[in-house]
Amino acid sequence: MLYGYLVESYSYLVLCNCICPYETMDSRHVPLDDFLSSLGSLAVYDGFGVLFSGCHALFELIPRISRFAAARLDEETVSQDSFAFYEVTHAAIDAWHHPPGTDAQTAAPRAALGRVYKHAVVIFLELAHAGRALPPSDDLLATLSYHVGGLAKAVFSHGLLNSPFSSILLWPMIMAGSVIADPDRMEVMSWRLRSGIASTSTSVHVAEVLEALWLDRETDPRCWGPYGLYLTLQRHGVNLSLA
Repeated sequence: MLYGYLVESYSYLVLCNCICPYETMDSRHVPLDDFLSSLGSLAVYDGFGVLFSGCHALFELIPRISRFAAARLDEETVSQDSFAFYEVTHAAIDAWHHPPGTDAQTAAPRAALGRVYKHAVVIFLELAHAGRALPPSDDLLATLSYHVGGLAKAVFSHGLLNSPFSSILLWPMIMAGSVIADPDRMEVMSWRLRSGIASTSTSVHVAEVLEALWLDRETDPRCWGPYGLYLTLQRHGVNLSLA
């Protein structure tokens, strides 16, 4: 059981730190072992899924999208393989449903957490697909705004920031924060990360990175999503850890 917990902990720490295109930043590079894209293989261990809260099928898409983001940076136009990956992955996210849990008291917040991660993974995928075509088009901005709104609704309507699930919300929040365009939403995001109920030193650091990203965007229109996070981290010499 201890070995399974250690492997799952390692998997979570690697995946929640996949916020940039793969291998774009040497100081953040951690090899994405093959099993990270098939987390169901860890089900043989007792206690499987404790950290992922049933969302392991969404988590295992993160390393694939991170590699996809890196590949798209090298393409001037969308290749057939890239388009196929985007379509298949989008369909997989749309089709995903949170598996039922055994604890009736946590069923509603667990389901809300699943919706949070669905929205966040779509945001990651959409901006990965955009590649270097930044800033986002009006249509893409509307899509991103929809998913940011859905993510926020799931977080706040079920009090996830004041629940046992708050500890795994930083990855979705930095994904949402990286595509926020509205100043009011920026202010709320910054406040929640800096002084909200679940505020920690790590969440404050996330707030600082997002605030730098939003400021950088005023002079560099590429500062959106995973590529924008890479540019900001590189520009400011920051190596953010979401541990």
